[in-house]
Amino acid sequence: MSPVAGDGPAGNGRRWLLLGAGLSLLALEAEYDVAAAAWISSVFLLRYARLRPPWPGLLSIWGVTVGGAIVWLCLTATVASPTMVGSFLVLACLLALPFALDRILVPRLRPASLLLSTLVFPLARAGAELLFTVITGFGNYGSLAATQHANLALLQ
Repeated sequence: MSPVAGDGPAGNGRRWLLLGAGLSLLALEAEYDVAAAAWISSVFLLRYARLRPPWPGLLSIWGVTVGGAIVWLCLTATVASPTMVGSFLVLACLLALPFALDRILVPRLRPASLLLSTLVFPLARAGAELLFTVITGFGNYGSLAATQHANLALLQ
């Protein structure tokens, strides 16, 4: 079987980053949210993070979260005050943290417990979202749950 373009050492999975970044723009708690995009974007970004060396991969994912925050600011016509910009930089760091924990912990946990290794990312993501709401008081901004309001079956 031939290797997939972009997955080899030269490509480093850039297409996964682009797919994840594009889908994450459809999950910004804006007018055009697509509920499934919030979940699928993380799958592509996880794949990218696992293909890249840790620091370059995590910096790219941090860039995706910063880019999403900038797009959200533009879409909502929110004034970019220093407090708001600082808060979004904290959010970007917190949302990149689950990818870092997945990259570090999953290879170590997988031999011991396959089930536990699959829970690292979702637990870290939920914890990061909760921590952001507690630190900033912005309510549910940055939470994947806020993008699911139109998905009645999931809400029930």
